[in-house]
Amino acid sequence: MTVLLMGILVGAVILDLRTYRIPNFFILASLLSGLLGTAVLGGPKVAFSAIVNSLIICISLFLLYLMKALGAGDVKLFAVIAVFEGRKATYEILIVSMVVGAILGLMKVVVIQIYRLVEKGGKRNSQIQFNKNTPTKLRHLKELSQRKTRNRIHFSIPILTAVLISKGGIF
Repeated sequence: MTVLLMGILVGAVILDLRTYRIPNFFILASLLSGLLGTAVLGGPKVAFSAIVNSLIICISLFLLYLMKALGAGDVKLFAVIAVFEGRKATYEILIVSMVVGAILGLMKVVVIQIYRLVEKGGKRNSQIQFNKNTPTKLRHLKELSQRKTRNRIHFSIPILTAVLISKGGIF
């Protein structure tokens, strides 16, 4: 089941990176595969418990969605994790993913600020200027700083990282 969960999370990251969305059909297929695996390995009572855990996670994270701290796809992704891992482990993964997300968000802010400083310096007396000969990484920073989504991160990445940390036994 762990391999299946990791595959689902990697798929969610890929979809999130491409579209800033995790489609409902992907979430539904993930939930159904998790429930099927849970029912086969643990029986109907365990599968029912997984459904209850998933609903409790959705309801409890709905407030974070309303505050725009999480996207709807992220809330549903935690529901999928609850089917595979249970409610307690899902809350632990949530906490770790929040820490990882904060670190990634801070890193993104720093990178954008560095770009802005370099760009300002390039317009004054610096040797660094952005043109067609500028390395691709620096041009990417310019695009990143101009996007409407620059104050958002793909939260599926911290979720995947938190599950990897959880499965690695760090907490």
